[in-house]
Amino acid sequence: MDALPTKLYTVEQAGQYLLIPEKRIRTWLREGRLHGYKLGGEWRISEEDLEEFLASGYTGNKPQTKGE
Repeated sequence: MDALPTKLYTVEQAGQYLLIPEKRIRTWLREGRLHGYKLGGEWRISEEDLEEFLASGYTGNKPQTKGE
């Protein structure tokens, strides 16, 4: 069994950490772009997942295809 993350953020806290709106965090969680956990019907994001997300250089922009 995996160990529990040491710190979990709410969507609001993750938005403050990443300096982006909560709505975008929720969208990324639903789309699987940002990994999170649903606990009691509310999203939680581990500190490790946030740091990995930042380290990936992900900007949230969809990749452009040729011709755009």
